Amino acid sequence: MATEYNEKSGRIVESGDGSCMEYVEDGNWLKFSELDFGENFQEGTVLVEAAVEESGNCNGGTVEVRRGSPDGDLMGTVTIAPTGTWSDYVQFEGKIGLQQPISGDQDIYLVFHSNLVFLGNVRSFCVCQYHRRRSAYETISATEYSIKSGRITEHADGSCMEYVEKWQLA
Repeated sequence: MATEYNEKSGRIVESGDGSCMEYVEDGNWLKFSELDFGENFQEGTVLVEAAVEESGNCNGGTVEVRRGSPDGDLMGTVTIAPTGTWSDYVQFEGKIGLQQPISGDQDIYLVFHSNLVFLGNVRSFCVCQYHRRRSAYETISATEYSIKSGRITEHADGSCMEYVEKWQLA
């Protein structure tokens, strides 16, 4: 959860219900201390879950994932686009590719850059390491997705995905 930060900058605040960070402005950052990257992390994906209501002062932007400080080594960037309303959360994806592998505990900073005044609300982020490639010929359950969009949700019993709309099948 984005609300589990160790330090922050700017006007960014935790929502009243503790579910997200609000008032994310250009140049704000969140620090997450001592995240364990295991051994030899070099390539992966960063996922940021955000809600952006397109308005006169909010239109998305980018999130930089940096190591060590707000202007430290750039690990990856995620572009955040409008999602509809402040409660329409979508997971956005970016790639991580480091020149040298890292290991062990690292201080990670999410540095926010907005297209206007506010980026939007940020609920969570995740750094995922590539473990293995999947074969195009193996059967993969729809519930083993990496990223989803729109209203599509996992059924309560975990057996399938539901609310799949026509535009999501393209």
